[in-house]
Amino acid sequence: ELGTDDEEEEEENVAAQEKQLELLIRKKAELEAKLRSIRSTTSQVELHCEDLKQGIKQHQSQRQTQFSLPPNVTDTQAVEMTMMMKDDDDADDENMERATKQITEKTKITETEISKLQNMSEWYNSIREVMEELSDLKIISVEHAPPPSSSSDQKEEEEEEEELVVQLKLLDVHILRIGLGPTATTDKKNSSPLRVMNASLVTSSILTDAMFKYDSDDDDNNDATTTTPTNENKNPNSTKKSPQEKATVSLTIPPLDDLVHQSSTYLKPPHDIQFVIRESMARIRSFTSRVVELGILRTRYLTQIQSISSSSTSSSSSPLDQEVVCTLNAQITVVLRLTPDCPTLPNSVYVDQIVGVGGWSRKDLEEMKDVVNGKGCFGPVSLMEELVREIERREANVPRTPTLPLRRKKG
Repeated sequence: ELGTDDEEEEEENVAAQEKQLELLIRKKAELEAKLRSIRSTTSQVELHCEDLKQGIKQHQSQRQTQFSLPPNVTDTQAVEMTMMMKDDDDADDENMERATKQITEKTKITETEISKLQNMSEWYNSIREVMEELSDLKIISVEHAPPPSSSSDQKEEEEEEEELVVQLKLLDVHILRIGLGPTATTDKKNSSPLRVMNASLVTSSILTDAMFKYDSDDDDNNDATTTTPTNENKNPNSTKKSPQEKATVSLTIPPLDDLVHQSSTYLKPPHDIQFVIRESMARIRSFTSRVVELGILRTRYLTQIQSISSSSTSSSSSPLDQEVVCTLNAQITVVLRLTPDCPTLPNSVYVDQIVGVGGWSRKDLEEMKDVVNGKGCFGPVSLMEELVREIERREANVPRTPTLPLRRKKG
């Protein structure tokens, strides 16, 4: 119950962070549009001022030409013309001063608005960086989808046509590509919401236990195992084996087509893209922890790990279930079934089959199976530890196969 509550709380936090990020993105777009409008207005005002200056200069030139003294003008007429020119110049100076004052005031207002927008942009960028760091989610790019290739089938192009491609960096390692297209009930020319068309991992989907560091325990101390995966520091001068040589377990993260199908079937935009991102991160976390658990399991027991595709043979099992076969020294072999949520949720791993020889009865084996499955284990390591403890508790009561007495040597 504690793990379920933590998972629900984490999902609520991620959803709230995504909603906050969406509001911040919308606010940034509005602020950028306002900034462009202010800059356009400033440019128009400056052009208008230049036009006014040119008009004033032309007007002064025309006035000087108009009131230039002809050769036969008397002194009285010259004085009158000079006074008129002086009055006109005074009026032009007043108009010029008034226009300059208005331009200066508008320029100050524009500079104040630009400063506010710059401060808000810096605040938005800082908030976005914090959100990305807290949520392990970073937007790499948002681009228009490339035109479809002419060699593909036309019908398939119409069904899978993308308009927008979003690339996200998850958990600081994996890159998720999401293709968005128009909904089936809206026209592409209208500003309609986009739905998720497809999703896939751009980076490698293969995980190995050698990618992560964990402490392999000794036979006498099973509690010293650390199952928290961390990136292993590589030293080129080290004599240790490379991760490829040390890898004992490898898992492939399943395609994300099932998430796209569920989102398009049960959810509407923009909840479909939120679902795909959230579940993709959960799947990556789950398989990262699982590959570490299986690596530890292989160091303790004789283990055979089946691939996910070959494990889902029964009709009742999920297509993403995985089988793991472990053989113990107590002459017992168990088949574990790992559900898609293993090892992040309780009861996500259970004993599917158990067989034993050397005196173990079917009743004892079934009782141990029910007891261990009722523990609510998260991963195969803890489940096998519970099974070993249960075997040790019952092992003393198991009848052993009788042995013949040794023949005495003749003296």
